[in-house]
Amino acid sequence: MCKTPCVVAMLKRSRSVSWAIPSAQIILMLGFAWQLGLVPVSHAALMRALELNNVAVTTNKLAFAIGRLAAADTKALESLTSHVLAERVTQAEMTLDKLIRDRETRLLTYGGFKYVKRYRALLSQASSNEEVKRAIAITFYKLLAVKDEYEVARLHADPSFRAALSAQFEGVAGDDYTLKFNLAPPSLTHSEVPKKKVFGQWM
Repeated sequence: MCKTPCVVAMLKRSRSVSWAIPSAQIILMLGFAWQLGLVPVSHAALMRALELNNVAVTTNKLAFAIGRLAAADTKALESLTSHVLAERVTQAEMTLDKLIRDRETRLLTYGGFKYVKRYRALLSQASSNEEVKRAIAITFYKLLAVKDEYEVARLHADPSFRAALSAQFEGVAGDDYTLKFNLAPPSLTHSEVPKKKVFGQWM
């Protein structure tokens, strides 16, 4: 049976898999305890509670199931997490060519082809040393793709932002839950120190 060290390792893996909702780790531990018979509540009642909470229902149900799996079959959990982590490619693991293509794609979305041209122009003058060129590829991308208030606004306007919210919350925005944005528009700020104001989801 999976003991404490295994649970610690499991939580480390859960962080590396990047749960969208922090509470998923707590639900994961709840599933682990439930499988061991330490929670005197029925499975149906717990699932209903997650649904009534109406926050990342699918993610939390999955976390509960993985917690149960950790208690019941450690080898199966190891196989599952190894498979998931194997599919993730970190920046350090990317080849230089793949890293450059990835950053070019991001820059194209960020500011158009002119940003890609500037990026390519500098890289073409970079040292042939792969480590140096990799460092330039990473650093120059960060200098070009500044995450200022305009970029934050663009990311919020991206359909993937709403899609991510829909994946985390059950229901319809405006009916079942409310979106609020904390912004400090220069045109509405009349002091040297900008103060954020709360705006509704019409933004």
